[in-house]
Amino acid sequence: MLNKQAIVKQLEQVGLGQYGHAIANWAYPTAQLFLEPVSDTMIPIGESKVGGNPDLTDDMEWPLWKDYDMTFIAQINLADCPVNMSLPQEGLLSFFYAAKAMYEDDDFYNDPHTCRVIYIDSERLSNISRRINPNHLTDSEIMKPNKILYEEGISLPTAESAYLKSLGLGWNGNRDQY
Repeated sequence: MLNKQAIVKQLEQVGLGQYGHAIANWAYPTAQLFLEPVSDTMIPIGESKVGGNPDLTDDMEWPLWKDYDMTFIAQINLADCPVNMSLPQEGLLSFFYAAKAMYEDDDFYNDPHTCRVIYIDSERLSNISRRINPNHLTDSEIMKPNKILYEEGISLPTAESAYLKSLGLGWNGNRDQY
């Protein structure tokens, strides 16, 4: 995994040392997510996943937008995530979306409440259980379960970015200079 010193060193080796520290400051750790389709029963309760049935505490109501049951999108166990940008180090983030309403309700596109993120802190994780999607949701409104596999990486500005242009780098129309 590249760190900022390694980025500066590599830029020096290719003749861009004068830009090394500026570019290294624009480098951020990332986690690329890869999905592995599996049965929901093969994913332990509380583990990161996309689709299937969510893990919620028993006292939580199923998320609604207006009268629409929301579709479960994903849950991320923050303790498993290799890059944790300004989020708690533990707990479960669950993401829901009013997928059915998108096709049926005219107010859908102007309402930010069509999405919902639920945070379950680490102290309440022992009280979660696998919840079954409501019967009102059809198969086309329920995402297939996928285990999440993480791969750590690093994000750097693209050649077209304003960051590099501010240094006088990037595409200026001259292929040789680029």
